Amino acid sequence: MKVFFSLLLLIFFASIAQSQDFAPVGAKWWYSQGDFNNPYYESFSTIESVKDTLVANQTCRKLLATYNIYFFPPVHKNYFMYGENRKIFYFSEDSLGFLQLYDFNKEVGDSFLIEGYYTPDQKPLKAYIDSVDSVQINLALLKRIYTHTNDGLGNEFSQWSIEGIGNLFWMFPWGDFATTGPLRCYQDSILGLYETGILACDYVAPVNEIIEGELFSVFPNPAHDFFYVNVSQRNFQKPFSVSIRNPFGKLLLSKTFSSWENVMDARKLAPGIYFLELKSEEENLVKKFEKQ
Repeated sequence: MKVFFSLLLLIFFASIAQSQDFAPVGAKWWYSQGDFNNPYYESFSTIESVKDTLVANQTCRKLLATYNIYFFPPVHKNYFMYGENRKIFYFSEDSLGFLQLYDFNKEVGDSFLIEGYYTPDQKPLKAYIDSVDSVQINLALLKRIYTHTNDGLGNEFSQWSIEGIGNLFWMFPWGDFATTGPLRCYQDSILGLYETGILACDYVAPVNEIIEGELFSVFPNPAHDFFYVNVSQRNFQKPFSVSIRNPFGKLLLSKTFSSWENVMDARKLAPGIYFLELKSEEENLVKKFEKQ
């Protein structure tokens, strides 16, 4: 009886997954939104499906993206998208037609073109499938693919993508210095609410107005092989941790210290801009630094 009931559940989950409509009206995505000019500030951006429409003779959904930028009015951009046969298409203003963005028919070892995007040497951007599995979101069992791209130093489209939702960093390929992403939450009338656990859907970090130099400094900056992390004994109790992240938020190095002047090894880091995050029980501060 238990086996029969389990089979019924699997069939039910599969039927929901297959009937999943991409971007039903009212669907909403929440993404983290950073700011290079003020690393203390972290807001959120959203994409929302607002209506059914017809573009280039194709029935599709109009999606409104809203970017919340530090101390500036929100920036809005429209996208037009639709799903068909487990593929997702978007309207390209450059080609004046719909181009493929995702193909969830593919399996491990396959690849698909992300049409309209190119590598720095002008080759079409291609997503390679590294892993395939499924993820249960409320009552739905959805296919999930992990991809990497042939991007070089241009557009990126790696990490997991979920059928009906899209990539868990950003809906579209992102540049090497993107400030939008990763996905915090997704919600629609079919799946319900899906929270990734990154942050609350609409959380906005307060702006830290402390003069950071009094509490936390990096020397030298730019750094070459090694640099020092100096903190105020008044404001930090040992131990505390120092983490280095790239502009996408990916953790590259982490170390826990119990002294007040500490050396970090930057030899394994490629030249570029990074964010140094210092955490203790009392404080959580971020500073930008450059590796030469």
